[in-house]
Amino acid sequence: MSSPAYGSSRPFEFARAFTFAFEDPDWIKKIAIGGVFTLLSSLIIGIFFVVGYMVRVIRNVANGAPRPLPEWDDLGGIFNDGLAPVGAYLAYGLGVALLISPFFCMMAFVGPMLGGEDGGAMAGMMIAVGAIAFYGAIFLLSLGLWFWMPAAMLRVSLQGRFGAAFEFSEILAFIKRHFVSYLMTLAAMLVAGFVAQFGVILCCVGLFATSFLANCVLAFNLGELARIDAGR
Repeated sequence: MSSPAYGSSRPFEFARAFTFAFEDPDWIKKIAIGGVFTLLSSLIIGIFFVVGYMVRVIRNVANGAPRPLPEWDDLGGIFNDGLAPVGAYLAYGLGVALLISPFFCMMAFVGPMLGGEDGGAMAGMMIAVGAIAFYGAIFLLSLGLWFWMPAAMLRVSLQGRFGAAFEFSEILAFIKRHFVSYLMTLAAMLVAGFVAQFGVILCCVGLFATSFLANCVLAFNLGELARIDAGR
């Protein structure tokens, strides 16, 4: 992995994330191929190529490449680049599942203990309270994961190591250093994801291409944050 060209004084180009792809003369071909791999993500295998491509966009932007969209001429390398980030996502997802599993265990034990004629009302109330707590925990953990994972993915992309996703102090320090710009990146991700839904107008096929383009928007802004962070 090449080292990013650190030290650039160019400001955070937030808005360019929505237009940079169209500056590439081969953008239609590149985005179309990405759309195919997004479609293949339903078969799992495509996920590694989509994420690996995002990793290369991040690195290209961090290095100041004028045309950040990489070619699709190294499928094996792109697949390998996607392994660590996808593995990190799965590990974080498993961690969230382990955190909420006590709610299932609690209800499994409490329900029978409060059963019977006298305990029926109490059991119903406990189940209702448990359900509220369960869904509340899921919401908070999912929100936290949504906030945290882009920064974790950025670190994995630049370091090229699975373990980099769990260097919590470094990731938290990065978010603190660029908190406003990081929030802007998350906002851009939401906007791009919303706009991507209009791809369904193109007979569903366009949905996969626009979804892939939305991922490139996120990758571009993450690369911009890496470039700026290097020049702090």
